This record gives sequence, C-alpha cells and structure tokens, in this order.
Amino acid sequence: MDNLNSHKLQAATNYIDSWLTFNFDNSRVPAMSVAIQHGDKLVYSKAFGHANLAKKDKLTTDHTFRIASHSKTFTATAVAQLKEAGKLRLDDTVSQHLKWFKSTKDKRISELTIRQLLNHTAGVIRDGEDANYWQLLRKFPDEAELKQYITSAKLIYDADVEFKYSNFGFSYLGLLIEAVSGKSYRQYVTENIVNKLGLKSTGPDLDAKANKTLATGYGIMLFNKDRRVFDHIDTRAMSSATGFYSTAEDVCKYFAAHFFGNSTLITDASKREMQHGYWKAKFTKERYGLGMVNYKKKGWTIYGHSGGFPGFITNTQFDAKRQLVVTSLTNANEGVAKKATTGILSIIDTFQQDTPEKSKTGDIKAFAGRFYGTWGATDVIAVGNKLMAIEPTGWNDDFEQCQKLSVVDSKTLKIDEAGGYDSPGEIVNYEFGTNGKAKTITYAGTKMLPLEQAKKEGWF
Repeated sequence: MDNLNSHKLQAATNYIDSWLTFNFDNSRVPAMSVAIQHGDKLVYSKAFGHANLAKKDKLTTDHTFRIASHSKTFTATAVAQLKEAGKLRLDDTVSQHLKWFKSTKDKRISELTIRQLLNHTAGVIRDGEDANYWQLLRKFPDEAELKQYITSAKLIYDADVEFKYSNFGFSYLGLLIEAVSGKSYRQYVTENIVNKLGLKSTGPDLDAKANKTLATGYGIMLFNKDRRVFDHIDTRAMSSATGFYSTAEDVCKYFAAHFFGNSTLITDASKREMQHGYWKAKFTKERYGLGMVNYKKKGWTIYGHSGGFPGFITNTQFDAKRQLVVTSLTNANEGVAKKATTGILSIIDTFQQDTPEKSKTGDIKAFAGRFYGTWGATDVIAVGNKLMAIEPTGWNDDFEQCQKLSVVDSKTLKIDEAGGYDSPGEIVNYEFGTNGKAKTITYAGTKMLPLEQAKKEGWF
C-alpha cells in the first residue's frame, strides 16, 4: 500500500462526513450513496436522502443504482481477460471475430480494431441515429438494430484521429465478447467478474434482484416543477456500454480489484494498459485509456469512470498505487456525483499532506467548527495541528485554495494565507461559552455564528 497514512485518512473521513451531509442537505438531489475503500478495508459508507420520494423510503447502503457507463470498465476488463487467455489480441480487427462487422458504404469499418473501440477512437457514431432511448421514448437497441446500423453506416471520423466517445462502440464490444467466449455477455461478466469478486448487489442489467433494490430514478428539476420519475428499463444489447447496477460498496470492491498487486481479475500488465491515458477528451483535463478515464489531480494518478442513465448520475475515482477508491452514486439527473467524489479526494489529500507542528495553545480543535453568516457558511478545520478555512457551499472541492490560519492567542487566529480578493493578514476573533465551545466568531470583521444561534437570530 503506497504512502497513505491510515490515521490521517480516518481524520479526513470525519470531516468528509460533515462536508457531505452539509452539501447534500443543501442540494435538491433525492438520494446519494457514498463509499470509500482503502486497500481491502471499507473506511466509509453512508446513504443520504430517499430512495423513493413519494413513499418517503429512506435510502440505505443496500439500495442499488444504475451505474451506467461504469459498465464500460467491466467490458474492458472482460476483453483483457480474453486477451490474457489468448483468445484475442487488442489489435485484431473487430471483423475477425464478428464477420458481419463491415459496411456496404464504408470500407474503413471492417478495418476497425478492438483497441480503437476500447479507447473511443474508432470514429463510430455515439448513440445511433435515434438516441431517444436515453429519454425512454423508445426501447434500447437490440442486437439486430446494432447489426443493421453498422452494415449500412459510415464512420463519423477516420479512426485514430481524435477521441470520440461511443456507446455503440462498447455495445459492439459486448457482442464481440459473446462471439469469442461462446457465452452471452451477461453470463460471461457475471461468472468471470461479478461472481469472482463476490459482488452480491451487482449485475449487468435489469433483473429480479435489481427490481427489488433499485432506488427510483428522477429527472432534472427545472422551473421549480416536479421531477420526472423514470421507469427502470433493460438496456438490451447495450448492457456492455451502460447496463450495470450496483451499490457504492460493491463498486469500491470491484475497482479495488484494479489495484496493483490484486490478480483476482487481470494482471498488473493489463491494468497498466487499461489505465494508461491514451487520448485527451477535448474541453476537459481528462484522458481516456481502455475503458478507463484518467482524471487529473496533482500528486495523484487517478482513474475510474462516470455514469449517466435516465434518473442516475454516478462517479468513481481510484488510485491503483495508493489503493484508494471513492464512489458517489445519485438518483437524479443532476451532476453532483463527480463533485462529491473529487471533493472527497481533495479532502483526503489535504489531510495526508499535514505535517505535525507544535501547537501554541494546546488543543486547537476548540477553534474548529462550521460558522454561518447571512452570506453562507465557513468551515474552520483542524488538520493535525494546523488550521484552515473554506466555504463548503456548492460542493466546493478546491481544498488547495483553503485559507491558512495560525493561532495568535487562546481567542484569536490570524489569516496567514488567502486569495487576493479575500482577507489575508486579518484577524479572526472567538468568543467561547462556558462549555468551551465557540458561540460567536468575527471573521475578518464579519460576525458568524453556529447554526442554532444563527437560526435564533433569524438569519435562516
């Protein structure tokens, strides 16, 4: 396990719980499930909100979510297994294994390789010419529709020109896995990935178990109108691109099998090939490997995937060397999952970077807390023997921009570092109650209160 201090990780999860609770309570997302795993140990797992708003069913960590494009990582893992078994090569043409994978209009299609589909550089259309299945206005495509499309299609771009995400591309990989393995896609991934890892709450598509455990999926809230409630639907021949369901805990366990040194599913060599960020996605900082996204974070090497499905947005990020994985699952078409996961990693990084310093006033934790003004909230956080401050509102995940504070005396802090538009060099004064807890602070001249006192004064 690579240089993650478990005591600092535990201290980070204490603040993560407060940060998540605050932001979830101030969001409009119906439900969220979050889990963090370090090595083989689950260090945090919590469910927030309601699995079904109408029934007021509280979400539990046993509720499942459609994890959508996380499915692509399962598909890429299955391809890696078949490659290791000598049943295919990544640079084989797809048409070697799917004889019908060729077009009467575009000869380039028959030359497309497995690797090009895996890293989205084949130039294949994203979702077909009628993508309204994403709005549940029609059924997801079946195998016949996928075959019909490719045999009469033209590529959007030449292969290996640029990264162009394609759900159809990964759907064809599912059909390729069937042809090479001699089993249905769903049977292959269930036997060789889900069951191998003992994932009890995970499956490749809608089934009897999922129908009992899936949280209700909700549409985006616009114009203060009620959210659309989405039916649960089978993705048919697109399971390999978007069909999977799971819990946050199972997702962590699955990605932990992609830590280096874990040979349960594939070798470290295959992992390195999957995780290598071959192609940059335009207008992002992300790069894409073989079914894996490479997320940018200073000092870390982060991989994973996001997922978007009618009623669900999800995100997972992991560091294969540090053996840490974080996943956030939500049941609404609002993009907070990635913000939550990114913020959690930033908090963990901040606590890991702490270097002990001798405190001038004993226990500095008395200064820590969440304080409210009419403009919002400020968290004063004790990180080891250091103090910092950040506004947590709006899933603020930029902990590199925390204000740095130092102790002047038992009732006073100084803002040592802050942005130029903030108040560097100024003072934070504390008034403590008889219980030793802060009852008022004046942050750079602005009065702030603990929540209950702020409510009493009519601020909220």
